[in-house]
Amino acid sequence: MASLASPSDICKCTRVLDIRPAAERASSGQTIAGAACVTWNREKACFDESDDDIAKALPSKDECIAVHCKTGGRVSTALGVLKSMGYENVFNAGGPDGGQEQWEALKTLAK
Repeated sequence: MASLASPSDICKCTRVLDIRPAAERASSGQTIAGAACVTWNREKACFDESDDDIAKALPSKDECIAVHCKTGGRVSTALGVLKSMGYENVFNAGGPDGGQEQWEALKTLAK
């Protein structure tokens, strides 16, 4: 798993991306208001959404993006795909069950 970003790096981000499936987000009761949501498919190692849908969710490739799932494990793989799409400023922000300091930093970005 890629190491988690520091809370100070997360606080510099201007966008949060939640890559958990909708059912997981809903059942967790832990979400970040204003986060963009696209689903990472662990089995296929790709996003369920099209590149166009991802571009709509993340319109600026120059933006600093904090990416999270439940623990940060899925983010490790998803970051590589996002970088291959031109999103260079992406960070592993863990999730509600992985990286408590990172999760608290994410909550400060809620909109």
